[in-house]
Amino acid sequence: GNGTDTFNNNDFIFDDLGISETTMNVSFATGDIVIDDLHTRDFSGTPIIPPVDPSGNKMISFPGAEGWGAANNRGAFSSPGIPIIWHVNKLDWTSSGTATYNMSGYTACYGSFKAALERNMPIVIVFDVAGAIDLGGTAFYAKNNYITIAGQTAPGGGICIKNGDILFEGNYLIIRGLRFRSGVFTKGFHSSSMSLNSAVTGPDNEHKPIAHNVIWDHCSFSWGQADSASIYRYPEYNPGPNNITYQWCMFNEGIRDKYNYDNWTYGHSASFLVGYHSKNISLHHNMFSHSVMRNPEFDGGTAINMTNNLIFGWGKRAVGVTGGNQSQHGGVYQRQDNDFVANYFKIAKNGPTSTDGTNYSWRVSSENIMNKYPIQTLYAPASGGHTLGSGWWYVPDTTRIYISGNYYANDPVYTPGTRTQLQFVYPNDANYNGRSISDIIADHPVAGTPTPAITIQSAPAAAILVSNNAGCLTGGRDDIDKGYIDDFNLERLSVSTCNSATCSPTFTYPDYVKAGTNPLQTDADRNGIPEFWTNQSGNANSAGSGAVQLSDNGYCWIERYINSRITMPN
Repeated sequence: GNGTDTFNNNDFIFDDLGISETTMNVSFATGDIVIDDLHTRDFSGTPIIPPVDPSGNKMISFPGAEGWGAANNRGAFSSPGIPIIWHVNKLDWTSSGTATYNMSGYTACYGSFKAALERNMPIVIVFDVAGAIDLGGTAFYAKNNYITIAGQTAPGGGICIKNGDILFEGNYLIIRGLRFRSGVFTKGFHSSSMSLNSAVTGPDNEHKPIAHNVIWDHCSFSWGQADSASIYRYPEYNPGPNNITYQWCMFNEGIRDKYNYDNWTYGHSASFLVGYHSKNISLHHNMFSHSVMRNPEFDGGTAINMTNNLIFGWGKRAVGVTGGNQSQHGGVYQRQDNDFVANYFKIAKNGPTSTDGTNYSWRVSSENIMNKYPIQTLYAPASGGHTLGSGWWYVPDTTRIYISGNYYANDPVYTPGTRTQLQFVYPNDANYNGRSISDIIADHPVAGTPTPAITIQSAPAAAILVSNNAGCLTGGRDDIDKGYIDDFNLERLSVSTCNSATCSPTFTYPDYVKAGTNPLQTDADRNGIPEFWTNQSGNANSAGSGAVQLSDNGYCWIERYINSRITMPN
């Protein structure tokens, strides 16, 4: 619309800039459909996608999807248009060659993973190859919306993304069954193996929308230069990314990289960072391990529910809660609203710096931060004479944090297993400038209303489920993830990406091709569903264009197929 239009019945309007009806000064009529980068709705504002199941219940991303990213998000099928089916049939990241087949009722394409992410239309991505996709030492911005990435469809040992960073900036994304292990690819570039990124302007000064309605499931992240994964809003303006779930994922072994961080005595090494003004973020049933800090960390105005996660083998800090960098917010620290429910913490009893079995994982004796408190916040104002002075990332008095049912398996102060409520500590100022830490502790969940539906176990029960089921399982766990789980079970740290003050780390990747195992299945009609599955009892309607049509349970047939490729924990 040009700002004054009135649309007639059954019009179809696409607004990629997210301009609201009020801003546009337009009116709609019954039957009109509006699609913008915020949501799909009819003229009255009622969401019409995703559809409901036969019982009238609104559909979630896939069976077993939970948290804020699971509702109102069907990835490619959140758009009313028919998605294209994209077969990744080559590992070459830079290859531009594609093949397109206009089938009856759908379009099938073949090409590289990069070419798929560049296609600006609803898209379901399946994989016809296995192996490592080398990004060539680059950071790639995946800007488009309505994407379903089904890494679990790959043959062999699945897919690993290496030697670079993919920054996802789109909305309505479902990403499952992939590994992201970047390694050091550019000196001085403080990047993650994967980022969910929102920026006001990017390198080409174009408008960037706010990432929202995203779910990650059964993915593995490690070897990031800044963090193994992150959610960030840059510059640090409000609002930030929202309605996002990470579930059944592994975040491990941030690089202890003196090569990349010249001003860090012991390297950086961080698992996961959730940055400024990210709201309605669900982290449940994930593993965070083998990093010095940020396991995870929440900075500056976030609202996050962290439930049933396994945190192991940290160094100076497990979970951090900060109010953001004061200098970037006009001298104002940002309120945090965070829930910590039934998470399981365990310290490694031996590792690269432990010689007597009593030191904590990668703990440096000169550090004054108390490792005995796995959840830490800086709670003090920037004046009053406390030892760290101004410029530190304190949380303001308005911050509220809810803690319930957490479990510290080897508590270094109390009898192991007896403390279920974790404590917060300001690391260098015992009196908090006269404030009590109880001032910011809430007696009910505070991260959002309503609290997202998540199936919750006791912390020890959740630790078993996570250790058995988290991470990318396509073709089975790779040797890297197996090492992290073995270390957890044996309470040790046997891996160390970089322990030297001068090293440039090197990385050994497993053979993901796995010739002869989990072979590629025939898909003669190119619809993303192999014939062996179509021929199974009850699936006959999934042939041909049936793949992108609704089945009797409310999901499209190709959704049912790709969902069957991951067994969700019971």
